[in-house]
Amino acid sequence: LVTEFEETDPHRILSTTRECGASFAAGLGHVMEGIPNLATGRLTLESELRAFHDYHQKLGSDHFVMLPSEDFCGLDDYLEYLVNEISIGAADAEVNGGAQFR
Repeated sequence: LVTEFEETDPHRILSTTRECGASFAAGLGHVMEGIPNLATGRLTLESELRAFHDYHQKLGSDHFVMLPSEDFCGLDDYLEYLVNEISIGAADAEVNGGAQFR
């Protein structure tokens, strides 16, 4: 690592970092789009949030807050808000991959 640091041209680091960023960004698009018509791995918003919460509760994760605000008294309260108060469109639609984030 010391040799790499000493022998690396600072101008090349910048271009290499940019190339890596561009490559990552190009690949991320495919992940975020999901796979159309894929029958496996499809989840509704509720089922994905419940799976996420279950997974992190089993792990004992405590390095982040699992709900976006202390105003929610639990996952059910948050889901109620998403579906009934702000009316998230297609909350009951099963999607896969990053399509869930659209």
